Amino acid sequence: MRTHREADIDALRAIARVSHTDTRFYADLRFPRDRCDDLYDTWIDRSCQGWAQTVLVPDVAGRAQGYVTVHVDDARSRGSIGLIAVAEEARGRGVGAALVRGAVAWCHAHELNTVSVVTQGRNIGAQRVFQQCGFRTSKVEFWFHKWYAEEEPGTFAGSRR
Repeated sequence: MRTHREADIDALRAIARVSHTDTRFYADLRFPRDRCDDLYDTWIDRSCQGWAQTVLVPDVAGRAQGYVTVHVDDARSRGSIGLIAVAEEARGRGVGAALVRGAVAWCHAHELNTVSVVTQGRNIGAQRVFQQCGFRTSKVEFWFHKWYAEEEPGTFAGSRR
């Protein structure tokens, strides 16, 4: 496990574009798939550019095989996992759990008292990994999307393509 490098960013963006299909955005068929891909591509890119306090990657033979982003709330002395993904060819090998443990260790080393993560209810695999790493469900929330009839599929309030 190491901190990402500038040379990793293209690989991380490629992983992001195919790894978050269990999210509410992909579940809502009014969001075009390519825009959902763009969302996670941009999210990991910005995280690498400093939005996250760190982006950790598992290094296998010099290649980043996934990522976990960590954000810090200094006022409450807590960390949170933002995005986590494992490259398809590395799945099923414990890489996800290693990423979670890496994020927790990073938070501990930075004297953060707690670590939290949010995941989708439909993402059973992620829930299992987080639970295996000691996380417990503390709350369940529902998110709803409301689309107005005059909006075309794939458009967002205030922006038309």
